[in-house]
Amino acid sequence: MKLIIFGSCVSRDAIEYAVPDSIEIVGYFARSSFASLTSNIDVDEHALAKITSNFQRSMVRQDMSKEFWQTLERADFDLLLVDLIDERFAILQTSDKALHTLSNEYASARIEDPDEVIFPSTSSEKFTFWKEGWGKMLTLLGNRGMLHKLVVNRVYWAATDIQGNALPTTKASLIEIANTQLDRMYDYIERQGADVEFLNYPRDIFKADLTHKWGEAPFHYQARTYRHTLSELQKLTASAKQKGPPN
Repeated sequence: MKLIIFGSCVSRDAIEYAVPDSIEIVGYFARSSFASLTSNIDVDEHALAKITSNFQRSMVRQDMSKEFWQTLERADFDLLLVDLIDERFAILQTSDKALHTLSNEYASARIEDPDEVIFPSTSSEKFTFWKEGWGKMLTLLGNRGMLHKLVVNRVYWAATDIQGNALPTTKASLIEIANTQLDRMYDYIERQGADVEFLNYPRDIFKADLTHKWGEAPFHYQARTYRHTLSELQKLTASAKQKGPPN
């Protein structure tokens, strides 16, 4: 299976549980919001030069260069898996009206500009940009006859760890706000009427692993969560093969 992921480690980490070489990731776009994809290309080379991690620098560059659109237009892929965990980031509008996802990596590297504007992740302004970016993606996939390849990974922030304890470094109020915002986006996607497939979960499966390789966070889950992701993805793929290509 050839897979494009637009989202976060939530989706990427699940692929590690797959049979080796059964899934090929042909594009991975993290630290990015659909809201930022609505603007023109504007690459901040000065900020990028300060990001020491090659991976983090690459993700920020992809957000700035809007490389996702080129991949969707040209790549050969079986599924586009989207998760919205990285929509937790605010959006920065530069003095030139370009939009960047204000990921932690970009925020620590950029030089502040008095003429820039920051739209918080839960703001109406960001949601308006986000809806525009989502619609642009649906249009592009539709033009390529690939809407049936879109899958939304309906994930949520975990409120507790594997033992059922509250997370030590994340306030419960922040988790509630994040999950409310995720539901707002999921509801919008479903109301658009496009035949979008969702990967669904029992809500109690979202438990944070405090020993996760990426550290503690409400979206760094227990292994059971990732295995469920992979299982649902495989069921979806098997079902699609039985149905055959859309008319």
